[in-house]
Amino acid sequence: GSQADWQVLVASVAARLREQADALDSQRTAMSRVDKVNNETAGDAQAAAGAGTASVHHPALLIMEGCSGSTATIKLARALTAAHGHPAADLYFEELRPETNAYYREHGPPAGGKATMEDAIMAQYKEATSQGLMLLQKLELRADEGANAMYAGDAVLSPVIANTGARAVFVWRRNVLDMLTCFVRDCFLAKNSPIGEVVTENGTDPTLCYKRRAAAASGNPVVTRAYLNPAKLEETLAWWTRRRLGYEEHARALWKDQEQLAAPVFTEDLFAFEYDDSGAAMRTSVAAWGDLMRAVGLEPSAEVIGNTLVEHREARGGVRAAKSQESVIDNWEAVRAVLASSEDAEVRALVRST
Repeated sequence: GSQADWQVLVASVAARLREQADALDSQRTAMSRVDKVNNETAGDAQAAAGAGTASVHHPALLIMEGCSGSTATIKLARALTAAHGHPAADLYFEELRPETNAYYREHGPPAGGKATMEDAIMAQYKEATSQGLMLLQKLELRADEGANAMYAGDAVLSPVIANTGARAVFVWRRNVLDMLTCFVRDCFLAKNSPIGEVVTENGTDPTLCYKRRAAAASGNPVVTRAYLNPAKLEETLAWWTRRRLGYEEHARALWKDQEQLAAPVFTEDLFAFEYDDSGAAMRTSVAAWGDLMRAVGLEPSAEVIGNTLVEHREARGGVRAAKSQESVIDNWEAVRAVLASSEDAEVRALVRST
């Protein structure tokens, strides 16, 4: 659209963000841990745009699941916090996992050292803040602590939250059918799972799993689809919904000193602008990113967010087409029949029109 149309769009979204900010003030009690000082390096343009200028060094944790777009979300979230004057430390986005935490692998038991995961996270936090940077990381929770071995558990997270004022926000993938399909294609299910299996074509290696993206990006003719067991489909989707409720209850217990955690944001909203260049799609994405930033204690600017999203989309070659469910689910007609016949309207709504 024209520049005038864009200015009208930005103004309308900014008004909405201001209204939401007033409504969400009660969620900001953890900010008392953070020293608020003027950030003189933010720049005149940022100040004019209304971006937050307080030095925010508390960690921002995005509570996400596998196959929820976490890599893309973290990358864009870091670009947006930097655009608002709060750059994040350039660390791997899963430093809350012992097996991928750089400090823990160098100073902890894997290297014969004595550093614990709490030591590792706090060391990274102190190093980041000494450089004026914040930690922005993905966190996966489990409904029960026993299954939480992949990520740091409550015994580590509780003191980290207390000592750093870490903030968190749920970032869910709204369409759980799309997530299940990704889980199957990425081989995240147990071998011989009754829920589904990988189907390949063109000689594609069925064990590529989550590496299929890198292989496709290299120009290889990768074709993988998910076969989903129709008999297990509704049961599996219902389980996923219950599991998320468990995650949310778990997180609220961890952040018990925070009056309440913000409502979840959804990756489909965060990235609507990538698949649709309409003003409505951009408004959806700007508002969703504003919600995410506010939930972790930052003051969002609609103009800064909008401009960053436009730059991001252009850098990726413009609007891209979403993959249809039919193209990635091998037995799509059988799956669609199960969904269409469900008594649950939310299950029926999992069938996308695009």
